[in-house]
Amino acid sequence: MTNTNNQLTEPKTAGSPAAACSAFQEGALVFAALMVRCFDEPFLAAQILKEMGFSKLNCGHLDEFDKSPLRKLNLEKGMKLRGLRKKPNARYEPHEGSPSAPKN
Repeated sequence: MTNTNNQLTEPKTAGSPAAACSAFQEGALVFAALMVRCFDEPFLAAQILKEMGFSKLNCGHLDEFDKSPLRKLNLEKGMKLRGLRKKPNARYEPHEGSPSAPKN
């Protein structure tokens, strides 16, 4: 498949890994997560995503820090974000240099 710039593009289907978010869509999801985390505004964040047409995006590629507030958005009417389930053994791994990182 080619687009108007003669660049090859992969066909995207709803369940395929190729259906990952664009950078713009990922930015909108992270912004919505920020709205919930910092301002406790899940309704407003959900309205913004719905207006943008992003109410059914797959969030499986996001980390747990961003997924956690997005789970609250699915409680709002019309929101059906996918890929928000917790992984069974997901644990926080502090990055090197953080105060909670283990000392060697």
